[in-house]
Amino acid sequence: MLTFGITDAAEASAPSRTLAPDVGTRWHATTFQLLSVYALIFAVSVMLLLGFMSWVVTGEMKQQN
Repeated sequence: MLTFGITDAAEASAPSRTLAPDVGTRWHATTFQLLSVYALIFAVSVMLLLGFMSWVVTGEMKQQN
């Protein structure tokens, strides 16, 4: 009888496992949630800082002319 590499009936019926879980499962991990929140806060604060610096520099350049 040919088995095509499957040696046990339990192996044949076992679901295939992937290396990376889907995002829905990963989102429930507390570490991933905290990392996502901190990354979002960091990105927003950097954008605000760069926008403020641009606004100040532009104002100073207009005053010099």
